[in-house]
Amino acid sequence: VLVGAATYQGDLVKGHFSNEELGLAVGLGAHRTLNNKFSLRGSIQLIQISGDDANSDEKKARGISFSNNLINFGAHLQYDLLGKDRFASTGVFKRNWTPYLSIGIAGLSSNPKVTALVPANYVQADRHKSQKFFISTPIGVGVKFDVSKHLNIGLEWSSNPVFSDYLDGVSQSGEPDKNDWFSSIGLRVMYHFQ
Repeated sequence: VLVGAATYQGDLVKGHFSNEELGLAVGLGAHRTLNNKFSLRGSIQLIQISGDDANSDEKKARGISFSNNLINFGAHLQYDLLGKDRFASTGVFKRNWTPYLSIGIAGLSSNPKVTALVPANYVQADRHKSQKFFISTPIGVGVKFDVSKHLNIGLEWSSNPVFSDYLDGVSQSGEPDKNDWFSSIGLRVMYHFQ
């Protein structure tokens, strides 16, 4: 289970990163340990992102805003940097912690809702673009702690480059040469069945 916050980087934010438009990030996943260092993880997440020209002095006159509820299906390879055994050779549980890195591939279902206070500023090429599915390559870093032999908790940050400039529904009206990204940070709770 993941619960946290998300933000996006694209045509409708000030600079490269903005915390003025934080959205919700929640998800469920399944985790398969391969060995002490590597594991595979599958996940489905709801990611809420938004952006508004009103938050930027440079872009305020353009008057475009958007919101989007992304459904994110991902597969990740996780590398535990410390990679210690959770059980001693006698079978006794040993509480551990480890920082980790992850990389993956994800498919995103998208339906941005765009509002333009000045309709002429939202060009026709963007109005008729209806891309609803995107691919991203999430890159994550986190730390996790064993609470018990069945339960661990962690904190994870993930950056998700998207191979499109239409995550926000805006491209030609903004910066068509730069693709959109979104990031999330959240608390992860994982239950071990074995």
